[in-house]
Amino acid sequence: MSHMGTVIHDQMRAANREGKIGFRFSPIFTSDTPEQDIAKCFGEHNAPGRGAILLRDERGAFEGLFLRCQCDVCIVHQLNFVLLTGVDLIAQGVGSRSVVHHSSNKGKASAPLEQSVHAQQTAKREQFSKLVAMCEVQQARMLDGRDPFFPEDPPAADAED
Repeated sequence: MSHMGTVIHDQMRAANREGKIGFRFSPIFTSDTPEQDIAKCFGEHNAPGRGAILLRDERGAFEGLFLRCQCDVCIVHQLNFVLLTGVDLIAQGVGSRSVVHHSSNKGKASAPLEQSVHAQQTAKREQFSKLVAMCEVQQARMLDGRDPFFPEDPPAADAED
């Protein structure tokens, strides 16, 4: 890396450490995997030479990065990285999305999206249970020779004499 490249990289690392820009890894990590291969983990639009810039501390540990893209495709790659490594991506820039995992369900504060999905699943299960119960009632009525679509049989017409 040229002297100018080193200066710019140092300035970017300092701004990242101050929490002004980019993403930080929590916890920071070391890896024998080449930097180019790690950069591929953040999506095609962040591939080496196209967007992702990994930042290392003085010991060589990865402490942060800059991403060019967090589109739906790239965010899936970022989620995969977080789930496989257990390293969270903490967003520090405006409009960036943090990608974090929860290692334990004990006492965990769930995210609003997770709560929404759980509520939707619960509502679907309840609706399905109601539909099954209605079908069972209709089947029972049919087996008894009654009209399955009317809860009460219409009153018999009185013969007027």
